[in-house]
Amino acid sequence: SFNLAVANGRPTGSGPVVEGLKNVEELEKRKGIAAILSDELGIENVRILNDGDALALWAAVRGNAPQTLALALGTGLAGGYSDQARRVRDYLTEMGNVVLGVEAGALKHSFSKTPGAAQMYLSQRITFKLAEDLGIDLSGIKEEAEKLKELQKLYEQGDERAKEIFGRVGYYVGEYIIYMQGVLPIEHVYLAGRVLDKDSGQYVLEVAKKHLVQRNVGIAIRVPPDVEFAQAEGAAIFAAAGE
Repeated sequence: SFNLAVANGRPTGSGPVVEGLKNVEELEKRKGIAAILSDELGIENVRILNDGDALALWAAVRGNAPQTLALALGTGLAGGYSDQARRVRDYLTEMGNVVLGVEAGALKHSFSKTPGAAQMYLSQRITFKLAEDLGIDLSGIKEEAEKLKELQKLYEQGDERAKEIFGRVGYYVGEYIIYMQGVLPIEHVYLAGRVLDKDSGQYVLEVAKKHLVQRNVGIAIRVPPDVEFAQAEGAAIFAAAGE
């Protein structure tokens, strides 16, 4: 599975996995990565799947959970969906562009520049923005993953600002699910990603679940016991299914 939006088996957009690609020729090559891997590995049929779709497919098949929305909250937002027939659909290519924020100065998607894009609100990016707004100085930490760990540590130490940050993420998760329920038939939601690590991640889940109950939305939120295995198995299921 691939850490970018995928349409018709071809990676699109931009993200950490292709940060080192600088020129147009290199960026275009990523779209043909399936053919490149096929040639390099000597495998006739290489198929590319988004991480979010891999998780949704795993939930649908292994968890017997069709109509699953899967979200991975990490550097950005990986989103996937499996339908009633336990298929992932190519026309759902970039769930991170769903608009959550409509206020003035809403954060913009890192690639499409869509204002208020969910990619910015359901990822570690919103935690950094809220930390800045609340006076938490992370400027001395270079790696973004370490910045998130610092916020998670502050939460465990009882910092009320950190609690507000992760509570806000939980609220956005709930709002995203409510919105998507109006677009897609959703019976199950599976969440993953480093934002859900540690005690602060449990608080994100708690707030999201409470928000759904308050809005009378009867959708259960689950977390896979082993996310990396689930995504890998979901990709294997996709490959085994063939065309």
